[in-house]
Parts: sequence; C-alpha cells; structure tokens
Amino acid sequence: MSFAHASWLWALVGLLVLGLWLGRAERRRRADLARLGEPGLLAGLTLGLDPAGRARRRRYRLMALALLTLALARPQWGTSTEQVERSGRQVMLVLDVSASMLTADLSPSRLERARLEIQALLDRISGDEAGLVLFSGAAFTQVPLTVDHSMLLGLLELARPQIISRPGTSIGAAIDSALAGFDESRLDDRAIVIFSDGEDPEPGAIEAAKRAADAGAVIFTVGLGTTEGARIPDTNEAGQQLSRMTAGGTVEPAWILDDAGREVVSHLDETVLREIAAVSGGDYVRAGGVGSAAAALATDLDRLARGELAGSLGA
Repeated sequence: MSFAHASWLWALVGLLVLGLWLGRAERRRRADLARLGEPGLLAGLTLGLDPAGRARRRRYRLMALALLTLALARPQWGTSTEQVERSGRQVMLVLDVSASMLTADLSPSRLERARLEIQALLDRISGDEAGLVLFSGAAFTQVPLTVDHSMLLGLLELARPQIISRPGTSIGAAIDSALAGFDESRLDDRAIVIFSDGEDPEPGAIEAAKRAADAGAVIFTVGLGTTEGARIPDTNEAGQQLSRMTAGGTVEPAWILDDAGREVVSHLDETVLREIAAVSGGDYVRAGGVGSAAAALATDLDRLARGELAGSLGA
C-alpha cells in the first residue's frame, strides 16, 4: 500500500498532541470545579453538562478526524499511476473561528451561516480545487487544496473557536497561510475567500492582502453579522452554551464578559473586509439570506482565468 499524499500522515501526530492537550484541559477543568467546593453550586453552574458524554464525544470526533486524515492521504493499492488533467481554479477558503463568530445575529450563528455559505459555494464550483484555512489569533491550513469537496466539508464541521487557543482576529496571518497553499507554478487562477465578522482585526491585514495581490491572488471577503450586533455566548468545548448562577440564585445562559464584568456585544465591522477586497482586486459581499453570498461569490469567481489542474489517480 502507498499514499498519494503521504504528507497528510504527519497530521496524525498533530491529532495525538491535540488529544493529549484536550485530555489535560478536561482534567484541569474538573480540578477547578472541585475547588469551588459546594455541591449545590456546582450543580447549578454545570447544569445541562455531561462530562462523561463530553469526553466520549471528543474521542469520537478525534477518531473521525483521524479517519478523514487517512482518507486525505489517499491510501492506494496497485502498481501503476495514471496522470489526469482537470481544468479549474485554486480557491482557498479562509474561515474566522474567533469567539465572536458564535454570535447569533445571523441565524443560527455567524459561524454556522459561514458553513452554509461555504457548502453552497462548493456546490457551485465543483470543478475547482478548494482548500480551507482557519484563523482567530493565529492561522493554520485545515485542508490543503483538493478536488475532494466532501472531505473538506467533513473537516469544516470540526471548526470552532476552541480549535485555536490564541484569541484575536489575525486576518493577515490567515491570508499568508492561504497564499502559501497555492501551486507556485500557476499564477493566474488564484482566489482567496475570507468569511469573517471583521471585528477587532490585528495589524497587518492590508499589507498581507497586497502581498497576495502581488502573487496573483484575488481576495473576496464575506461579512457575517449585523451592525447592531448581539451578545457572544460563553460555550464549552462542544459548542454548547454554558449556564451561570445569578446573585438571586437563578440559573441563566452565560455570555462572554469584559474586564469590567459587562456582557460583550459583538458587531459586524465591514471596514477592513472592504479594504482587503479593494487592494487585491476582489469584491466584498455581506451575507444576507442563506446562499446569497455563495451566489455572488460564484459569479465573481467566474471572472478568474481557468488553469489546468494536474492530479494522479492510483490504478
């Protein structure tokens, strides 16, 4: 047996490290709760949580991710290789997974709406290579360029704020990660599509967009959220909103608080998203009805020249 993309096997090492880290975090969380001491208070604070079930779901997710990683490595049996050609573009999808993307001013949330738009977009560009970059305060490539869109969508389901420990909105790092994922031999069919609420971006985004434009990439940006904004839910590792006990002894949903103890309200900030698109020759789209952004993006992507994608199939 051989692997068409053996470099993916290194991701299994990362999964092992992630599993160990999550296990340690769970033990630390339990120890912190135990120090609170009062069983009645603990019951209120952890209302609706199932620690054993959470650990079991986490193991299942890691196992699923390991299987998906093996599939991306494309194990092959046989003795010959057939070279095939496909026409299409290189499209790097860049998804903001910062905590503010859990805000529900778009139904069901900004993050879930981004997932729906990505799925709708991939349906419209089925002949193109697509990759996936996730970012918040840091960025990494979740899926390198591939024509296997179903695999990408499977890994997309794992995207959540807890996957990156560093908070923030480092759009510049995300653009650089996307740019590094392109085939260097093809310069005229590159597109980067950023899905973000644009809130509190770190410095360097415009400079990164200019570097991408110099390298032949066009950047399209999708704004998620509303200018009115909404509160950010405080969630556990599974994405479930936590509960908090009030001074009056009642239990209510927990929201992220600022340093002064006030609930944080997150707003869509279109400024940097518009600037990024402008300096790279792309367009800005504000997400409206489900699928509307995907339709606009598909039209924009049709402006790009089509290259030839070389791939190999095990025979």
